[in-house]
Amino acid sequence: MFRTLAQAPGHGRGLWADKHLPGFAAAAEAAYRLIAAHRPLFGVLTGLLWGPRPLVQRHELTAGLFLRLLGLVYLAAFLSLGSQELGLIGSSGILPAADYFAAAARSEGALARLAHPSLFWIDSGDWVLQAACWAGAAASLAIVADRFAGPALAPLRLVNSYGVFANMVKDRREIVLEGSDGGLRWREIPFRFRPGRPEAAPSWNIPHQPRLNWQIWFAALGDPRESPWREPFLARLLAGSREVWALLDPAAAPPPRQIRATLYRYRYAAAEERARGQWWQRGPEGEFLPPVTTETVRGLARRAATPESSIRWR
Repeated sequence: MFRTLAQAPGHGRGLWADKHLPGFAAAAEAAYRLIAAHRPLFGVLTGLLWGPRPLVQRHELTAGLFLRLLGLVYLAAFLSLGSQELGLIGSSGILPAADYFAAAARSEGALARLAHPSLFWIDSGDWVLQAACWAGAAASLAIVADRFAGPALAPLRLVNSYGVFANMVKDRREIVLEGSDGGLRWREIPFRFRPGRPEAAPSWNIPHQPRLNWQIWFAALGDPRESPWREPFLARLLAGSREVWALLDPAAAPPPRQIRATLYRYRYAAAEERARGQWWQRGPEGEFLPPVTTETVRGLARRAATPESSIRWR
């Protein structure tokens, strides 16, 4: 406690006494234990001596800095989502929001809006989705510029605990997509911000959050059947959706006629391999998805947008 107080100018006497006066440390510990054991009594004494409302530090500088940094976090989140939104949930995206709400209404009727509360029930068109992101980005800038007072933001509960992994994985498993026009020659479909070819250097993405890459990485950790979004994703790729291809690498177009997926285990290349221009060492672990065409995924893609499929973008 004395060490903490000493950080403030003019409050270092207690720390000095704790280090240099014999018996002071023991007396301070005994006093602290006494007060801690009789908090109600000492609370009354505090009220008698300093009034019912002692002066409390407001920490305006710390609170203001925290809110500005929080605004930057939200700004990065909204800008990142806005650049991917049409490819993820737009009308030509992997899981169109409009299709999801329509399927929810068909299966759950009047209770759908209670089970899936969202302002996008009113309209989930592409321009509305984009407008929501840019409005969020504008509000984030207003927080950074201190246009909102701290008490006005408190009821919004903008801060919460966050933790993705109870246990960290030690291996990096990645799904590699390949395309072909005839099934004989296959070419790798590159992703930005994901390990791919062994000679491809890692790219920088922070603070951008590539949500499709994140979802595919989760898929590599489990069973392919636990990823119900994969069929509509592949269907959009085979159909040549510009919005979905933009989530990977637009330079990889034109779309192939067939796509397959193989599971690889990656590790960083050793020093001697790096000297030869190799960034990764990888080895195949098996087939994640056999070759598919537009016809083979079309039926599965239709059912993937229903609420029963329990689709959740992490």
